[in-house]
Amino acid sequence: MLDQLEVLPGVQLLGQALTLAEIIFCIICLGCMVFAKKIIERFSAKAPAPKRSLRVALIRGVCLAAISAVMYVEVPSEVSKQYGLVTALAIAASVYLCYLSNFISAYFIFKRFGKSRTIGEQTITIPTYQTRALSLLTSLFFIILAVVAIVQQLGFSNLLEAGGVIGVIGVMLALTQASWAPDIISGLILLNSDMIEEGDILELPNGMIAEVFKTKMFHTELLDIAHNNRIMVRNTALRDHTLRNLSRFASNKGLRECLSFNIGYDTPAEAVEKLFNDVAALATEQRLPYEADHGMKAVLLETGDHALKWGLVFHTKSPARLIDLRRSINQLTQHLALKADINLATPLTHDVALHNSGAPPSISIAPAAPLS
Repeated sequence: MLDQLEVLPGVQLLGQALTLAEIIFCIICLGCMVFAKKIIERFSAKAPAPKRSLRVALIRGVCLAAISAVMYVEVPSEVSKQYGLVTALAIAASVYLCYLSNFISAYFIFKRFGKSRTIGEQTITIPTYQTRALSLLTSLFFIILAVVAIVQQLGFSNLLEAGGVIGVIGVMLALTQASWAPDIISGLILLNSDMIEEGDILELPNGMIAEVFKTKMFHTELLDIAHNNRIMVRNTALRDHTLRNLSRFASNKGLRECLSFNIGYDTPAEAVEKLFNDVAALATEQRLPYEADHGMKAVLLETGDHALKWGLVFHTKSPARLIDLRRSINQLTQHLALKADINLATPLTHDVALHNSGAPPSISIAPAAPLS
C-alpha cells in the first residue's frame, strides 16, 4: 500500500540530499522556532517581559539561520533553483533579519529613552514620545529594507519593475491610511502631552474608572477596575473625549472626592457635621486609604425642594482604590446614620389623598422644617 504512494519529486530529492542527522536537526530547529516562547517562559520565568521577547526572537533567528545554512550547503544548486528553494529561504531570512533588527533596535530604544515608574511595589519602564517616535522611524526603515530585499530576490532587477512593486504597496497604504494613520498620530500626541502614562487611573466619560495597562501604536489597553477586565480603546477615541486623569493631583493633598447625601430639612446641621466627623474617625480607625491628616469636611451642596444635599469631602492619594473607598465610606455613613436616627432617604414633603367620589385628588404640602 505504501509503495503505491507517490512522493513529490522535490521532497524526494531533498530527502536524498540530506542525511538523517541533518533532517532531524532541521526538524529540531523548526520545533524550537514554533515553541520558542514556551521554552523561554519555562526557563526564564523571572525575567522581564521585554527580555523574554528578545530571547524568543533571537532563538527563532538562530534556528532560521541554521536551517538556511544546512539547505544552502547540502542541497544541490540545480535542485534549489528548480524548486525555488534558495529564493524562498532568502526571502524568509531577509524578512526575519529585518524583523529581528527592528526588534533589537526597539528594545534598546525602549531601555534608553523609556521612563521608569513605580506602581505599588513594582518598578516598570513605560513608553514615551521619544521611544514611540524612534521606534516608528526604525520600523519604517527596516520595512523599506525588507521590501527592497524581497523585490531583489524575486528578480525585479530593473528600476521600472521594482518601482511598480513598491508603487502597488504604496497605493495599498494610501487607501488604508484612514484606518491606521489617525491612531498612530493620536498615540504620539497622547505620549507627547505627558498626560496619560501606563499605570495612570482614568475616569472615562461614561463614569468608568480604569487603569492604563498598555499604550500601543494603534490602541490603548485599559483595565476596568470595577469589573476586573481589560478594554481596548482606539487612540483616536481617547483624544476625542474629555478624560479625567485621577493620578495627576492639583495639590499635595491628593485627589479631592465628594460623596453626596440627601438629608431632610428637619435634621440640624450640627447633627450632620457630627455624623460626618464620626465617619472620619471610624474611617481612620479602619485605616481606609484617605488622607486622614486633612480630615473630612461637611459641605452643603444644594437646597432642594424636598431635602438638603450634603457633601462629604475628603482627599486620597490612592486612586486605584477609589471605588472601594467610596463603597466603604458609604457603608460607614449608613451604619452611623442609623445609630444617630438620621434618615438618608429623600423625605416626602407632600401627601396625596384619594377620594372615592371621583373628585380629583387633593395634595397637601407639608412645610419644611426651618434650620436650627
